[in-house]
Amino acid sequence: MKKMLLLASVMLATTLFVQAQSKGACKPKTAHRKHFAQQLQLTESQREQMKAIHQNGRTQRTAIVSNEQLSASEKETKLKALKQEQQQKVDALLTPEQRAKAKALRQQQKHRGGKHHAGAAPVVR
Repeated sequence: MKKMLLLASVMLATTLFVQAQSKGACKPKTAHRKHFAQQLQLTESQREQMKAIHQNGRTQRTAIVSNEQLSASEKETKLKALKQEQQQKVDALLTPEQRAKAKALRQQQKHRGGKHHAGAAPVVR
């Protein structure tokens, strides 16, 4: 009986921990996206187009990562190419002033040790 109770407690604690981690992981991304959108003063049209770009990219990323026929280095190469493609699509949506501001924001993020690197596409929802 004690073993069953202990096992159930461990399973419950693990489940709650995983849920808390996944919920907490989304908040910084959402805050980052909102920050970029506010700083760049995106129009509603730009927001919607960026959302579509990022949703498409997420689908493609998932397909690449889950493709068991690709080696790790092939996946890495394809993911880098996808990132560059997304960056070009995002940059095409921005005005010259917004592009300059986005570049500056990316540099700030890079210097703060954020996961976005120079050239990373701002993610906007």
